[in-house]
Amino acid sequence: MPKRLIVGVTGASGSVLALETIRQLVRAGVETHLVVSKGARLTVAHELGVDGLAQLTSVANHFLCFA
Repeated sequence: MPKRLIVGVTGASGSVLALETIRQLVRAGVETHLVVSKGARLTVAHELGVDGLAQLTSVANHFLCFA
């Protein structure tokens, strides 16, 4: 049975840590499900740049964003 983990990103600071955490989990063979809150979209853009959300979603296996 594959290992699965949900990574939740909120409006709090920590986008860089979330990105690296997901990268490491995927490298370790863990299926990642990324959940991003509405407030996190703004924080991610501020911390990682305008393509920050794309960076996060490109490394996660699955993605869900609350608009």
